[in-house]
Amino acid sequence: MKVITTAEETNTAMTAMCDVAKGNGFSLDAEWNVTKNRYGHVMNAGKVALIQISYMDGNDKMTTLLIRTHHMTTLPFKLEWLLVKSTFKIVGVNVSADLIKIGEDFNIDAIKQVTQKDRCNVINLGTFARERGVVTSGTASLQQLSERVLKARLNKAT
Repeated sequence: MKVITTAEETNTAMTAMCDVAKGNGFSLDAEWNVTKNRYGHVMNAGKVALIQISYMDGNDKMTTLLIRTHHMTTLPFKLEWLLVKSTFKIVGVNVSADLIKIGEDFNIDAIKQVTQKDRCNVINLGTFARERGVVTSGTASLQQLSERVLKARLNKAT
């Protein structure tokens, strides 16, 4: 796992990933702070603070990049290019929502102008599992998918 904090580090890491990623795909997750009221309803969603990208290289080694974006006003150009192009498959639980949030927070027109769930290279794992009869809902969480597919319990802090 590598923590990245600057645009230069991000661009270097994205170039390296493009050179070695196996299968032309990566997983994506975005995190941001959320303020809820006493009933649990979201009152405010902060800007994307962290983007996590994981990929396998040609030697089947998993690499995970934690890109701290909370201080960035724009995304580094190589990361933006990677998220916009259809060259790589982008996989994750509700990943299209993460892409939409990234597009809005960093004002990326090429993301905002396209329906993310309809992109042929964006794979929402819940929908993918539902289409194959693994789960009944396309909005299945990572915990639900882990239990159903891997028969393993995933404890994720809330």
